[in-house]
Amino acid sequence: MTLRKKENFLDGVWSKRMNLEPLKKQTFVPNTDLNNLLGKVISVGPYYYYTLNFSEYPQVHMENKNSTISDYFNIPLEEFNLEVLMSRIHPDDINFIQKAEELSFRAAESIYAKNIFSFKNGYCFRVRDKNEEYRVIHHQAMLLEVDSKNTIIKSVNIHTDISHITNINPRTVSFFGLDDTLPTYVGLDPYKNTIFEDALLTQFTNRELEIIRFVSSGLSNKNMGEIMGISESTVSTHRKNILAKSSCNNFVELVAKLIKEGII
Repeated sequence: MTLRKKENFLDGVWSKRMNLEPLKKQTFVPNTDLNNLLGKVISVGPYYYYTLNFSEYPQVHMENKNSTISDYFNIPLEEFNLEVLMSRIHPDDINFIQKAEELSFRAAESIYAKNIFSFKNGYCFRVRDKNEEYRVIHHQAMLLEVDSKNTIIKSVNIHTDISHITNINPRTVSFFGLDDTLPTYVGLDPYKNTIFEDALLTQFTNRELEIIRFVSSGLSNKNMGEIMGISESTVSTHRKNILAKSSCNNFVELVAKLIKEGII
């Protein structure tokens, strides 16, 4: 399935960052596998994911669509494409999405330019589900491949329904460094020009954000310790420190708070 240029409300954003020469003639720089990247996202509700392939831009191919899309939209998987998804987005959120994507490109070209595969972006918008009701979606995206000039070739998008937590789109954008050497920016207003200069970094370290992600996925302290290469008691200490910073009573309350504030 492809999306024709005239049907894409993000074309004005994407086209500014695409090289005019055929991408297939350039050198591709592949990233890690899709399953590894999916493990870096937080999903606290019904979710679906897909990848976008820009290698034949202005045609954009939607690939690797997972089966939950059919259940969520009641649309056969083979009929679901970017055109269909965009047609189901709330009209009042379109301009915000355009601004959020512009800011994401700015982040990729400046803050994370030397670590292009080590960050993800996140923001919310509303989409019509199978019952034709608008639901708040938490969008997270990461790069899979770029060319030699850091032009996007492939990305993966994960959409989580968070309507059970909030029915309000906070209209902010967050960026997460996926290792401890990179900054994490939260609650950014994409309509401001000096966004990064004015931004406040999250109160949590990247290690703490990683633990929050694991806890929200249902992992035990022992499982987290094995994955992260630290002791179970160290995980427990991190969890206590996280709750102390947050002033929340438990992690369910914490995750809900962070989503509402646009932090995860």
